[in-house]
Amino acid sequence: MIPQKYRLIVLIPAFVSACFTNIYAQTPSPINPTDIKGTWYLNKWTLYHTLIIGDHSIEADNHIDTLFRFNYEISNDTLISWGGEPRQMYKNKIISVTKETLVLDGIQSVVGIRTYSRVNKHWKN
Repeated sequence: MIPQKYRLIVLIPAFVSACFTNIYAQTPSPINPTDIKGTWYLNKWTLYHTLIIGDHSIEADNHIDTLFRFNYEISNDTLISWGGEPRQMYKNKIISVTKETLVLDGIQSVVGIRTYSRVNKHWKN
């Protein structure tokens, strides 16, 4: 048993350590730009169903007959994109990226979680 006068001395370092651990856990981890490059498929017939991500631009295929092209950069865990008319900047959180999946909290003005895959599954209309 720790004597009463030493308990505070033992608790302070534990409290400080817990605070720093919590702050570190909430800091967004930076995304490596090379991890998102390539072709990604949403596998749904909708706006931006296919993304072709290059070094500085994204080509997004439409569910009709239009190919959108816009510029992008990555800041920590955020995809910042711009281009087209009207000139507007969009910020969408990159929720996760693996070798097989890219999960975005929206893309450009489209709202909602979108899970892209490296595999094109040829969906049914």
